[in-house]
Amino acid sequence: MSNLHVIYRTCQLPNKDVERPEWMDNSGYRPEWYDKEKAFKSICNELDFRDNMHVLFDGYSDKHFLSEYENKKLNFNFKFLEFDGGSDSKSYKFCLEYIKNTNYIQDKDIVYLVEDDYLHKPGWKEVLFDAYLSKFTEYWTLFDHPDKYNEHPVDCKLYHSRENYWRTAESTTNTIAFVKETFLEHQDLHFESCDEKEGMTWDHSKFVKIKEKYGAEVSYPIPGWATHIDNRTLSPFVDWKKINETI
Repeated sequence: MSNLHVIYRTCQLPNKDVERPEWMDNSGYRPEWYDKEKAFKSICNELDFRDNMHVLFDGYSDKHFLSEYENKKLNFNFKFLEFDGGSDSKSYKFCLEYIKNTNYIQDKDIVYLVEDDYLHKPGWKEVLFDAYLSKFTEYWTLFDHPDKYNEHPVDCKLYHSRENYWRTAESTTNTIAFVKETFLEHQDLHFESCDEKEGMTWDHSKFVKIKEKYGAEVSYPIPGWATHIDNRTLSPFVDWKKINETI
């Protein structure tokens, strides 16, 4: 079985950032229960001695809750690395370089690249491996996008794995899982999506181009096993506030 490597991309923005600068896309849209540390714990709670958590921290982690994990006794492998990115594009590019050049992550291993504002349901790891073993698509996420049903509906394929229904989508966010060798094959378009002039990564167009050039697709479970913690994009049919309270 391939090893799991969670690449957790985060920065020094406050833990509970309900009130954020106006220039940030999700300013004012965080639910009142939003908590970065609980989101992080929702991932860690499922990991064991076979799994690897790589925290890539954009900025300085002094007094941040994540700085305490280096000294904690954990039941999974933990790596912590600070870097100076300063923008979404530079941060994401750093993560791509890390995945590409870290020999500790083997070509057949599973990489789960996660942004810091995603909450996961208990059991998410089993679902991730369910997708990996099904081999229906090359990329998979656990986030069921509500906009794919109303704002941006497109035709999709449906399939079922051992325990879940899945649907394809033309794109997803930068919280995404794949086998490292898949990323290496498609790395040109992953790096191309990092727009350093605008300071952004263009995730939608990236996955559209990947499908056009390589025939690779994205899928996610219905209902979702993770959510972007934003009132506009919460995965439907799940009481995420209740899940957050149990962490």
